[in-house]
Amino acid sequence: MKNYYKFFYIFAIALLIILIAKNYILFVNREYVKQKLLSLQSESIVNLINSFRDVYQKNFVKYHIEINSKTVHLVPITLLPEVYKEFANKNGHDIEIKVFSDRPRDPENTATPQELKVIEYLKKHKTNGYLKKLKDTYIYYEPLYIKQTCLKCHTTKKEAPKYIREHYDKAYGYKLGDLRGVISIKISDSKFLEVVTKSFYKRIIEDILLYILILGIFWFLIKKIEKMEKEHIYKLEQEKLKAQRSEQTKSEFLANMSHEIRTPLNAMVGFVTLLKEKNLDKESKEYIDIMKKSSDVLLNVINDILDLSKVEAGKLHTEQNPFYLKEEIDLLYNLFEVKAEEKGIKLIKKEENTDVYLISDSIRIKQIISNLLSNAVKFTPKDKNIYFEVKYDEKEEKLFIKIKDEGIGIDKDKLSNIFEAFSQEDTSTTRKYGGTGLGLTISYQLVKLLGGELNVKSEKGEGSEFYFSIPVKKTTPIKKEQKIRNKNFKYTILLVEDNKANQMFLGIVLKKLGIKYDIANDGIEAVELYKKNYKKYDLILMDENMPNMSGSEATIEIRKFEENKKLKKVFIVAVTANALSGDKEKFINIGMNEYITKPIDIEKLKKVLDEYNNYRG
Repeated sequence: MKNYYKFFYIFAIALLIILIAKNYILFVNREYVKQKLLSLQSESIVNLINSFRDVYQKNFVKYHIEINSKTVHLVPITLLPEVYKEFANKNGHDIEIKVFSDRPRDPENTATPQELKVIEYLKKHKTNGYLKKLKDTYIYYEPLYIKQTCLKCHTTKKEAPKYIREHYDKAYGYKLGDLRGVISIKISDSKFLEVVTKSFYKRIIEDILLYILILGIFWFLIKKIEKMEKEHIYKLEQEKLKAQRSEQTKSEFLANMSHEIRTPLNAMVGFVTLLKEKNLDKESKEYIDIMKKSSDVLLNVINDILDLSKVEAGKLHTEQNPFYLKEEIDLLYNLFEVKAEEKGIKLIKKEENTDVYLISDSIRIKQIISNLLSNAVKFTPKDKNIYFEVKYDEKEEKLFIKIKDEGIGIDKDKLSNIFEAFSQEDTSTTRKYGGTGLGLTISYQLVKLLGGELNVKSEKGEGSEFYFSIPVKKTTPIKKEQKIRNKNFKYTILLVEDNKANQMFLGIVLKKLGIKYDIANDGIEAVELYKKNYKKYDLILMDENMPNMSGSEATIEIRKFEENKKLKKVFIVAVTANALSGDKEKFINIGMNEYITKPIDIEKLKKVLDEYNNYRG
């Protein structure tokens, strides 16, 4: 709204300047205005007089009125002086009208020396009337030229009417168009100065009222717009707030759901991993493998839902890291070749220029390919083929991926919404093949995020072909990260975890790594134990979702304690089952040092413990 008011003030100032300039010009030129008004009024009077004169003359001729002692007083030239005097009396002598001539028949109309100069000027220039200023008076001079009707009395004495011949010896010998005399209209300057001044002030008042009216209307419109804009902004804010609340509710629900599923899953996956290390009989190993695969499926479903929520919230981001393309492709191929063989399907790989190091988000690329291969294996029947093609074009700097199967295919009318969330061809597909219908949606969004577009070709009963290309730059070879071997980490850790199964699982893992630990069942216990034994603990594994006090709240209390005691900050690792976008940044901002998600990957835990060595120096 500031721009509206700024524009209003600029407009108001500009309009004021225009009005001031206009009235200043009128004030400066008031003499010109006054003269113009005088000329206009004088011309109006002259036009009235001439009209009167012409009508009378025409009537004398028309009706053959004889000029004699009685009618001579009705002749215009004789009658007009009386009209002038009466007119002057009516106007309070502010206006004086006179007729003068250098050859008058009436001595009263004899021109003065000054008036003779006017006659000479008019004879010479043959001009119409003009205005002249004399001290405090203005005089308007209007020439009277001989017209056709005038010639009857003014050509020769012989041709003139009898009464004229007998009584007048002058004013003969005129021709058509000759100057017979002059009408002078004398007007007081003071009267017109007063008129002009009043007119000027009236104009100023009118301009002020107009100025106020325009600004008032403008101000009213601005206020109206401001009100409408505020109402619109308020509605938008309410809608935004509603959306944020909905998003917050959704995020909280997903966080709680993720926590409630991942927490027991963490213990289950952990113990399954530990059991696989034992010397088990064949049947037991099969049971363990089934448990592991089932937990992996459940974890993939959770990850898909969380990824979708990140996509919808616009919080799904990619990372640019170098990777060796051939190694990543071989890893995926080997994994899905086994899955394909289990169903009696042949997975055929075709590579072109994959022996290169690229820089992109290898995790997201593998996620896309895994989703597409997983679907291909899922929807392709026994004794059929799946074709997996990979090509890197160095000239175009693009990575091309194509996965073609000989599966059940997709109806053409279903292709348009195949990338929509929770979308499968029909409910029977879900019942027969399983899945959430999120894999393609997430893959489509990830390809888009990486700068490409996921496309599909399919025919019912013939199979489907999914393909995409993304811009990827080539980079130099990188050093392969060394896997951390089992070694004893001579630490004492405070394990903060409310779930008994997870306490037991993590306790076993920590013991195997040679780590001593104490257990706190919630954030309050963690703070109390740390305050009593802060010298004892090298590192804290801090669960986030706990009763009484969360991991974040406990971390804040621990950092306050360290600050008051001037202590070196203990290394705190957030252990969370939420795995939502922004969690890591949130934990780092409140004072934690690292972040791992449940189910806990033992290798990732080792890596975090190894990072503590660098922190400790």
